[in-house]
Amino acid sequence: MRVHVKLLSSLREMLPESGGEQDFDLPDGASLRDLLLRLGFETYFGEASLEKGLANAVQVLINQVFEGSLERILKDGDETVFFPPISGGKGTEFIPGS
Repeated sequence: MRVHVKLLSSLREMLPESGGEQDFDLPDGASLRDLLLRLGFETYFGEASLEKGLANAVQVLINQVFEGSLERILKDGDETVFFPPISGGKGTEFIPGS
């Protein structure tokens, strides 16, 4: 099966030759974990990050829906989008024009 992968923000450096967007062939029944391993996320973030929880390492959309399970089985034609977790703002004061 073939899935489409988009890597956003700093994750694009994982696929520099394609600008962070590429199709991947995977065996039928492959999970999101399998795709992350194929992309090299265990090298980029460390295996421990994935084991602690997907949201700690990366945010994932599959066909425009947030996915939080590494065991999610992918289907032919799925579009996956990966981006770093979004955080910040706590304890900071926004001052317009600064």
